[in-house]
Parts: sequence; C-alpha cells; structure tokens
Amino acid sequence: MHISSDSTELLVQRREAMGLTQEDLARRTGLSVRMISDLERGRTRKPHPRSLQLLTTALELDPSDMARLASGRAPDADPAAVSGPPGKPVAQVVVPQQIPMAARHFAGRDRELRSLTALLEHQGRHAGLAVIDGPLGVGKTALAVRWAHQHADRFPDGQLYVNLRGSTPTGLSPDEAVADFLDSLGVQPDQVPAGLPARSALLRSLLAGKRMLLVLDDARSAEQVSPLLPGAAGCLTLVTSRRKLVSLVAHHGAHPVSVDVLSFQDARASLEVLLGHSRVVAEEEATAELIKICRRSPLALSTAGAHAALHPSMRITTLVAQLPVQPGPHLPGVELY
Repeated sequence: MHISSDSTELLVQRREAMGLTQEDLARRTGLSVRMISDLERGRTRKPHPRSLQLLTTALELDPSDMARLASGRAPDADPAAVSGPPGKPVAQVVVPQQIPMAARHFAGRDRELRSLTALLEHQGRHAGLAVIDGPLGVGKTALAVRWAHQHADRFPDGQLYVNLRGSTPTGLSPDEAVADFLDSLGVQPDQVPAGLPARSALLRSLLAGKRMLLVLDDARSAEQVSPLLPGAAGCLTLVTSRRKLVSLVAHHGAHPVSVDVLSFQDARASLEVLLGHSRVVAEEEATAELIKICRRSPLALSTAGAHAALHPSMRITTLVAQLPVQPGPHLPGVELY
C-alpha cells in the first residue's frame, strides 16, 4: 500500500481548508510533524493504515476520500466500511434498527407529525434537524418514536436511538453517546479514537453518504447534542428535550416543534384505545372528569388508563374517585389497588 500523488494533494488541500498547520494536525492525530510533512510530500511510500485512519478522522474526510488515500483501494470502494489495520476493520456494514416500540394508544399530534414530515423534502440537500420540546409527560418521545416508525422506509441505512438522560442528575456524556453510536455502527472497541473531537469526526465520516435517522432523546443541552449530529445530507436527527435548545435553532438551523398537552378529543381517543370504545361511551361523564383530572397529560392519562385496563371490572367513576384533584404527570402519591 502506498500513498498516491492525488492523495497528497487531498491532504494538503483539506488541512489548509480547515485552517490547520502541520503542527495543529500533529496534535490532533498524535502523529509527528515530520511524518505529516513526509506524507504530504509523497515521501512515505507505505504509510501505516492506522496513520491514514487518524488523518481521515482529524480532517473529517468522507469514507470515499479514505479510499483515495491508499492506491490499494479503488476510488469507488464501498463507503459502508472504513478500514483500519489489516484484519481489523474500523467499521463493518451494520444496519441498526434501534427505535423503541411505539405506544399503541398514541393519538392526535397531526400538526406536529406533518411538521416533521416536511423536513423530508430537504433530505437530499442537507442534514435535517428537529428539536421537539415540551414539559415532562407531554409525549415528546412518543411523538418522535411514532414518526420514526411511520417513515422508517425513508432511512434504509438504519435508525439510531440514544437516551441522553438529560433529566437525571448526571445524564449521558457526549463522549459516551458517540462511543455507543460507533459501537452500533460496527466500530471495534480498539479502533475507537481517544477524545471526543476525534470520535465525533469518525461518526460523521461513517454517516456521510448514508440515509439514517438519529433520535436523541431527553437532551439537556445543545452541548450534549452537537457532537452527535451528522454533517452531510441524507441523515435526519430528532432531538427531544424539556428545554427549547435555542442554540441548536440559531447555529444548526434546527426546526423547532413545541408539544403541549392533548386536546380533549385526542385525550379521549387515547383512552378508547386503552379501555375500549364501549367502556368509554358507557361512562362519558366520568371519562371527561378523568381527562380533566389528568390535565390532558399523555403520561398521566396512560398511567390511569393502564390501571383501569388491568382491572376490567372497575368503573371509570371508581377510578376517578381514587385520584387527587390535581395529580402530576406521574399521578404522584396515588396508590391504586
């Protein structure tokens, strides 16, 4: 394996385009300045594949460009796999299908679903990004998961999902989340580069040219999300958060989708799915009171409805009598037996 003259030009052009000196690139890759200089001048006939991989990651090159760095690989080589040392592929062809099961009693949200679907019109021109925000229990994740299942066929290269645990005291660090995605894409543990910038660059390289959906659930901040975002057209990312994450809208052009409580009709429809049409119709007044007590919160309704579904003989009126007048989204302090 030797590096071609076209590849040396590619290295120099990409480094200069990123505003990096050879010293900067050396710090990013861990390679020596002399090695980088020799590579750029074509003096190294057989560079180590790992060195090429480090350069590819640091310079954020596409997998197709990785092929150009070594004349032993055809320029039109399959971009679905990025290679490292012989016998140790950095990434194997993997088609992840990680979206969780959709809620059976999902109802309504037609406006929000249409808003997300509109992003598909630009899928071939740039990476899509939407931020679904709303308070606890309002159904942000349910909306993202529902839409993901409805349009899974638009993402033939797979769907990635991660719970960033932004509502917990510690949450999931961006470094951990990127490592999880790399693992899902078939990157071997010993081939995961050190440091978040290098890991994030490798993730973008693996997603380049793909049509993939990423669902980043329960994000705390834009800083937690940014390292996970694809850089090329074809991919779409849905972020859910209790916060509006304004900087993602300002700096990444994210499409904001705010989610509120359900309308009365949608709340009733979700109870019908859980309890059955005849049961709801038989106790319309009690159903309306249950919806009022749950304040049309999808989480509170599903919690109360699940209890009623587990007790088919219980009247909705009896359930309503057991609930506090103003429960939270999880119906705190209520013991239903």
